[in-house]
Amino acid sequence: MNAQEPKIQAGNEATPPTIGSGPTPMPGWKTRREVFAKVQSALCLHTRKEAERIVDVVVWALEQTLTEHLGDDGFYIKLGSFGKFSIRHRPGTYRRIPLTGETKMTKTKRKVKFVALGRLRQLEGVESSS
Repeated sequence: MNAQEPKIQAGNEATPPTIGSGPTPMPGWKTRREVFAKVQSALCLHTRKEAERIVDVVVWALEQTLTEHLGDDGFYIKLGSFGKFSIRHRPGTYRRIPLTGETKMTKTKRKVKFVALGRLRQLEGVESSS
């Protein structure tokens, strides 16, 4: 990695992420660059660093909002025709362990789910060519 490609460093929970020295880029780094380039082009920004900052702040805001409402069953964030993030709580259930015959209660779970909407949802289905 050269000096022109800043590494992303996640900030703490109270502040948005910052660009600086951080962990090495993840495997999806090339895809992130494509997103940065599209944001830069759409908003007529001068540098990729500005686009990177905007994308990081938006992702941080979504993450913070979801974690703040993790205890609220049924909470959702709808992003226009892109998709919807929703939080669902699943209560524990009784399961029988076949080896011992013992019945145990499973843990209560909280799930964050993403559902694609609009054009993304239409393109999601794969038609077989048989």
